[in-house]
Amino acid sequence: MPNQILFAALHQAIRYLYLSPLQDQALSHLATFSANALSGVTLRRILPTDFQGLHYGGFLRPYREPHRWARLVLRLLGPDPLEEFTGVRDTGLPPFAIDMSKLFERYCEVKLRSVADQQVRPGYNDSSRNLGRDFKVRPDFLVRAENAHWVVDAKYKDDWSWTRDEHRSDVYQVVSYCSHKAVLHELGFGAGSSERPTAVILYPAFPVYQVSDQKGGLDLQAAFQAAPDPLDVLRDFEVDVVRIPVIVPYAAASPLSRVPGDASAAVPAAKHAEPHIEREDGITLFTAFGRFAAG
Repeated sequence: MPNQILFAALHQAIRYLYLSPLQDQALSHLATFSANALSGVTLRRILPTDFQGLHYGGFLRPYREPHRWARLVLRLLGPDPLEEFTGVRDTGLPPFAIDMSKLFERYCEVKLRSVADQQVRPGYNDSSRNLGRDFKVRPDFLVRAENAHWVVDAKYKDDWSWTRDEHRSDVYQVVSYCSHKAVLHELGFGAGSSERPTAVILYPAFPVYQVSDQKGGLDLQAAFQAAPDPLDVLRDFEVDVVRIPVIVPYAAASPLSRVPGDASAAVPAAKHAEPHIEREDGITLFTAFGRFAAG
């Protein structure tokens, strides 16, 4: 029974993907691999009562999270994988193939623009926003406020820190932006100026973090002047590098579960305990996150 539920949901998802305009080679490969792994399972209609007799303890524990998503897929696309359907159905939900890094960038843009005296130049994924001639760059944001200047990069990564080897390249990237002549010109620095902007890296904050109030927007000047923890400022380069956690929307949470590590979650899965972002039907607060980022 547990594998029949997964196989039915997978079959429905594959049919839906093949009928949709979205054609992604990585998704197709993953779908084929998963279908082969379940090839010996009987394909049949799944009833709501099939979920009721399952108790997710012992060997069934790993099925708890996949079954939540399977239940959602079957509710949206139909419980009977043997029933013919044509055309792409309107599910009323955003697709799961979403670049959460880009969504987090747009969310940060909304928060930065919410501060009245901050001038924000976003990079977007647009070659027309490139800066430079022979070596073009495109920082996520260039921000100005009075005499302060920042080069800002948004990193949708779990507990971002320059002390982690996998995040060191992010520091090199934003520091190099701060030395790029075209970036300095865009920020208003003269050709002979020795001044440099401050590098800022934004990353998602978990609810357990102690983060200053950001309801009025993400005020970089206030964040920098609030005497941040020394661990949040790196002074090993000619420019300071500041890391700032960004509050993202969360639902009321159960402390017993983990954040699902998939594209529909509002933050990436963490390696430590934190509240679960979930409503009764398993849909995360991603939709609210997306609506807010859309402005």
